[in-house]
Amino acid sequence: MNLFLMIVFAVCVFALIAGISHTHHKKRREAFTKIAEQLGLEIHFKLPQEDWDRIERFDLYKSKSRKHTVGLAFVAQTDSTRITVCEYNIVVNARDDSAVVPSIVLLVWDPRLDAPALSLQQNTWNASLSASVSKWFGYQFIEFPEDPEFQSRYLVRGESEEALKAFLTADRREGLIRNSVPNFEACGDCMIVVHHHLGLQPYKIEDRFAEALAVLNSIL
Repeated sequence: MNLFLMIVFAVCVFALIAGISHTHHKKRREAFTKIAEQLGLEIHFKLPQEDWDRIERFDLYKSKSRKHTVGLAFVAQTDSTRITVCEYNIVVNARDDSAVVPSIVLLVWDPRLDAPALSLQQNTWNASLSASVSKWFGYQFIEFPEDPEFQSRYLVRGESEEALKAFLTADRREGLIRNSVPNFEACGDCMIVVHHHLGLQPYKIEDRFAEALAVLNSIL
């Protein structure tokens, strides 16, 4: 009898947890749908293929051994610019002990961009340490001794120093500093901003689009 009661109790607990999770997921989905309607945005519960094709250019996607999923994405598009804000999940381990690492990804397509392959991040202590290690693996970091303020604020990595310096003109460097851009990657007509270990919140969706536009305007 005790074993039977224990089994019944376990089933009830699992059912309660599943019910709470379902209710939370439903309310969250409704909240995001409402904010999309208010802001006039497209909402998708899986990432459109054209956005996947663009994300594949960047370091975020290049961990082929990991599973990448997107369960929520917002899109705003004009004739010249497409901005996609999504909740991007990476499954670190595909086994039973897998863990999901969430990120907020801001993906911008704009044919006016025409950028060389580059990665820019703020020069924090952790970033500087990571850059020192990366150099041992052949990554090239570009210096800007002619611009001490930019040099002190940012670490810039790219495949071609000549192309990168031609792209990051004095005006663009000033724009990045002025807008306090934290990080981004660019390649051709696309750029991406990643905020690791964060999930989307309905009340911050508009701010995420504004952030993407600020980074884009800094480098156009």
